[in-house]
Amino acid sequence: MELVARVDPDRVDSAPRRALALWTNVHGLASLAANRTLEVVADGQDPLELVAGIVSAHLGDWE
Repeated sequence: MELVARVDPDRVDSAPRRALALWTNVHGLASLAANRTLEVVADGQDPLELVAGIVSAHLGDWE
């Protein structure tokens, strides 16, 4: 949560909610990959691009 707050100090109040959403999405993607079912829901998509999209959705551009 602290790292999420550091990314955007102007939105510190929403950091707990954003951290939970970020963790939930990344964990879900990792679970799909670990169970070898990622290709069922994201056939042909690069997993790293999916992670980048998740992070961007919750933290904004981070490159």
